Amino acid sequence: MEERESNSLHWSFTFLAVGASFGSLGIAWFSFNTVINHLQIVMFVAGIGAISYFPFKKYFRKRNLEMRHIVPLFCLFGFGPVTACLLFALNNYVPYGEEFTEKYHIERILTITADGKHEKKNIITLDKNAYNEYRSIRTFYDRNLTTEDKYVTFTFRRGILGLKQLKHVNFSNN
Repeated sequence: MEERESNSLHWSFTFLAVGASFGSLGIAWFSFNTVINHLQIVMFVAGIGAISYFPFKKYFRKRNLEMRHIVPLFCLFGFGPVTACLLFALNNYVPYGEEFTEKYHIERILTITADGKHEKKNIITLDKNAYNEYRSIRTFYDRNLTTEDKYVTFTFRRGILGLKQLKHVNFSNN
């Protein structure tokens, strides 16, 4: 039989493109209300990519695919983001334990308004720099915060991975 050369891409290239795009968007979506900072997310994805490197390297070698250059990229930018996205989704939708609240005094409200747009962003600073590393938890869009709002109460619950998920925010003056 005659062997034909295929001009189509290997499935790993497609998975790399899909994983890099949709996995990254999913991570952004699910991590927005999760108490996790950007460095921790990058380390999480890189850790998944590093752990998956050796099994995928063995898989490609076993099938005699000369793709040594693509395996690290596949693991880091394809498999890593998709797996992290699925784990963040699992953490978001599978609760572990009861909801709990934390109340903080608001020290400062920074309001940023985009020129020519009707949207504004409020970033609050909490007492004792609570959640200072987690800007997404302290950022609120299109919410009218006034100087009368002295306190914020966060309602959290932990997901199955143990990460805190922000469920509700309440502003009050007492």
